[in-house]
Amino acid sequence: MRRVLRGGRGRGLGFSFLAFGLALGVAGPARADLGGLVAQGTSGPFELTVLAAPWPLRAGPSEWRVLVKDTRTGQVRRDLVIHLALGSEPVGADAPGGLARLGTHPGYYSVSARVDKAGPVWGRVRVEGPEGATGSRVFTGRAEPARGAWGENWAALLFPFGLLAIFAWHQVRRLSRGNPVHGVGIEGDFGR
Repeated sequence: MRRVLRGGRGRGLGFSFLAFGLALGVAGPARADLGGLVAQGTSGPFELTVLAAPWPLRAGPSEWRVLVKDTRTGQVRRDLVIHLALGSEPVGADAPGGLARLGTHPGYYSVSARVDKAGPVWGRVRVEGPEGATGSRVFTGRAEPARGAWGENWAALLFPFGLLAIFAWHQVRRLSRGNPVHGVGIEGDFGR
């Protein structure tokens, strides 16, 4: 038994373009980046770069990444102890903060932290080298209010309804042509 499709070879291509356009329309921002630049500068023998994700920074859980380079050689340092302290008020030099560890991105130290509330965010990165060299950088930023579950996942929540709408549209088009079987014929030798 063999299926033979008659006519309408270009219909699948139009449907593919429609699905691709809808996918682009509901695609959110890329989540694979390192985040937005919060602070950059030199302190002692170190050049510090601080990144935060999600960007723009929001109240709630966040990932912080610190890249440290030696100012003399320009090489990325991977042998340091890095502390990151955050607060809604200026952070003192003795604030304990979280200990950053080498992350999955080469050369970047990572630490997870929680931004307590929307508004100003103060932070301090403190770097300690094995040879006794130290450096620190104070930075400020602003956190937006946290998104609720509906605001964060709106595309995933609407996706099944979008698929149903496409299916219904396709069925209406198919049935309006008076072609409920869609041109499928059966040909072949049936054992006679």
